Amino acid sequence: MIDPFSKNLKVDTLPEISLPPRSSSNYENYLTFMNLREDLERYFRSRDKALLKDIAEKMMQSEEITNGRKRINASIFNAVALFIQNWAHQNKSKS
Repeated sequence: MIDPFSKNLKVDTLPEISLPPRSSSNYENYLTFMNLREDLERYFRSRDKALLKDIAEKMMQSEEITNGRKRINASIFNAVALFIQNWAHQNKSKS
């Protein structure tokens, strides 16, 4: 067993570092909001910075009412973050 407090621990050499993190959430369902998944995929293919503005605006429109107050839907933000992380993990060897 690995001691996480070891002074000599080198996380980047652990075999598990190459595995994507497990998530019990089906975050991809949230990416269907206003076609965020398609926009994110298009951005990563083209690197068109104008798409970032569109993605941000869509995310800001994901308001929900919590205790009578409007708030941005955190699940949308989390889903976008997980999508980016998974895309980066899948494509790091292609760079």
